[in-house]
Amino acid sequence: MVMKSKSLGLDPLYWQAVDFVVKKNCVSIEEIQREFDIEWQRANRLINELELTGVISGSDYDGNRNVFGFPTRLEWREVSSGKDNEDYFSRDRYTNVLKLDKGKAVIYQDFYNRGFSEKPEFIIDIHDDLDKYSSVNLGSVDERLKHAYLSSYWSRETIVAFHYDEEISTLFIDVDLPEIEDTPVSNGERLKTAEEYFHDYARHVHAVILRVSGIAFRVCPEVQFVVTAGYSQIFNHDTGNEDDRYLINSRLNREKFERLPIKNIAKCDPIQYLSGFDVLVNMSNNNKMNAIELRW
Repeated sequence: MVMKSKSLGLDPLYWQAVDFVVKKNCVSIEEIQREFDIEWQRANRLINELELTGVISGSDYDGNRNVFGFPTRLEWREVSSGKDNEDYFSRDRYTNVLKLDKGKAVIYQDFYNRGFSEKPEFIIDIHDDLDKYSSVNLGSVDERLKHAYLSSYWSRETIVAFHYDEEISTLFIDVDLPEIEDTPVSNGERLKTAEEYFHDYARHVHAVILRVSGIAFRVCPEVQFVVTAGYSQIFNHDTGNEDDRYLINSRLNREKFERLPIKNIAKCDPIQYLSGFDVLVNMSNNNKMNAIELRW
């Protein structure tokens, strides 16, 4: 049986190639080949990936490609982790797409449910990859954050919109969270109790907030504060419509965030960890998250 893993389905050298080419005005296959000491075929594949993800243009008569900048569109795929990886670029799951809206950069998933025949897996903790992100010096804060959030995998549709205020060194993030209905009602052996069901959703919401905040601190040393507001679509019994209602509002500071080694943060219970920061939530005794009014 071939095990499956979720990845971007890109060459492992892809992000190193991005960091290499964004310093240039144009690039060629031969430059990629020399820089990474790889065969021409692999360099050509890297060039094609950079072109498909909007980092570079198509080639001119001399084989050069103009460099546009960090990618604005990346596709997440289900990729075989076995030796025979002939379907390396098959099984599209969804596409992370970048757009600009009213001064904010928005990372959203295009055709997220494409190809699903049943409810996809729902991972409670998604902040365990924080240690893979590190500070980079290429590009502005906005560019580095676009780079990082575009490359992030989400177990369910999670839309991240952000704006950096340089004057106060603060990043403001709005997160459109997965709905509670996306939480499995079974743990694989039995149906969950209401408390367990609500707790799993609350833990995932806190993990999302910890992840987007932690990525910002890791990628951008200039960012001193991260203010995050997470909302979801909740049915309004008075109107019969689904309204956007905020469920969590947090304000994290770098000094406190860095007191714990990043590997330990990645293993923390996100609810317990964030309770040590300025976080506004309204959870009932049975762990259900209720709507709040934003504080920050």
